[in-house]
Amino acid sequence: MIKVLVTGGIPGRDLLADLRAQPGVTDAVVRHHYEFSRSALRFYLLERNRLVTLLATYQMRTLVVLAPALLLTEAAMLTKALTGGWARHKIRGWRWLWQHRGWLRTRRRQLQAEHRVPDGVIAELMTGRLAPTNVAAPGLGLFNMLAGSYWTLAKPLLKRH
Repeated sequence: MIKVLVTGGIPGRDLLADLRAQPGVTDAVVRHHYEFSRSALRFYLLERNRLVTLLATYQMRTLVVLAPALLLTEAAMLTKALTGGWARHKIRGWRWLWQHRGWLRTRRRQLQAEHRVPDGVIAELMTGRLAPTNVAAPGLGLFNMLAGSYWTLAKPLLKRH
């Protein structure tokens, strides 16, 4: 068994996919070390890619169980975007998802066909608590209380499959 640790990142590349394609690589961890910049492109890509990852990788059952929390999180993120001056970049990410929904469906089918570990197993590694270290987060205590309570109820529903 070969384990690989990669630090850094190559813009535009899916390092984990690249590593999985290498003979003998059975486990890979990617650690990104970067200085968070507040460029318009960064906000747009961050929001767009966060949603692409959620919508393409999680099983449908997980998305349904988490839908209320995900929608509330989107509302909170939009509020943060409005007050932070990057709402148009967030909305641009939503627009991209809508315009590329065919690609997203195809990507989702591809990733779901490759799915080897049920989301219920992955859910064991997740938490209902956010602890950002790179941004100020007013209201985080309330958010964590609500999210933690929801996660306590939702997590057992994901273990069933």
